[in-house]
Amino acid sequence: MPASPTYLLRLWRRVRIGSNPLARCWDRIEAAALLGVVLLSLFAVPVTAALGSETYAENIKVSRDEMRDRRQTTAVLLADAPRENLGEPGVSGGGSARVWAQWVLQDGTKRTGNVVAKIGANAGSAMSIWVDERGDLAVAPTTTRDAVGRAVSAALLAWLAVAGGLSAVFWLLRKGLDQLRYAQWTREWEHIGRDPSWS
Repeated sequence: MPASPTYLLRLWRRVRIGSNPLARCWDRIEAAALLGVVLLSLFAVPVTAALGSETYAENIKVSRDEMRDRRQTTAVLLADAPRENLGEPGVSGGGSARVWAQWVLQDGTKRTGNVVAKIGANAGSAMSIWVDERGDLAVAPTTTRDAVGRAVSAALLAWLAVAGGLSAVFWLLRKGLDQLRYAQWTREWEHIGRDPSWS
């Protein structure tokens, strides 16, 4: 929902450091701090975007290395997968379980190991797995989609950390300024109480 013109006008009046004779020193400091928080948060956007871009480049390099060192092959289940996910040992969440399986390497060597299979899969079922250069089980290589997701997450988290830190500093500064304002008002009320012209 777009901000109303009235809200934007109030925000501008709050941030603008003008020559309002009613504005106290504390008000001007608070306005300057708020303006600084907004400007620094905006300045952090291209910086965190550069971080995201670098994260993407690093993940693409990792993806190329993993694609070079790993290959996909077919494994055959040697046992039935559990019919239900009841939390028994060897059963992971998401409708899958660890099941003993066998696969054949390019040189004809047979390997066995625990692979992640769907709940209810029967012995003899074939499934795709990833193996490394030695033929051992490996996780699927990083994809371009993974690289994009990690880059966006890194940039967004970095910006939120900067904006959150700046907001926390501004909040602490405002609390301190409020204490100074309250102390000043207390002194002014005491002065009014002692001034006979107010009685």
